[in-house]
Amino acid sequence: MRARALQLNRTGSLNRLESPVVFWGVILALILFVGIYGYLVNKTVWNVVARQRAEKNITLLNTQLGSLESNYMSLKNNINLNLAHSLGFSQTTDTKYINRPALGRLSSNTVE
Repeated sequence: MRARALQLNRTGSLNRLESPVVFWGVILALILFVGIYGYLVNKTVWNVVARQRAEKNITLLNTQLGSLESNYMSLKNNINLNLAHSLGFSQTTDTKYINRPALGRLSSNTVE
């Protein structure tokens, strides 16, 4: 019995290109992933800084809001009948009230 072996050509064109292509592909992928990682870390840092600025702005606005609310309450407590008379308002003598018919009655009268 004779055995015949198929001898592979190790110097074929595919084998020569395979090693550098894989090497440079891995290097390119590594550079790409490092670039993406750097970009994402940069965006994260900028978002943290923006959030801190927003928190400081919210604190400042809350302080101003508290000041405005206390000013409003003090002005509201100063409104009384004497202030109204000094501004030219007067007491009404004849009070009239308007009655509106119920909505159900109004719609039943108009729809025929």
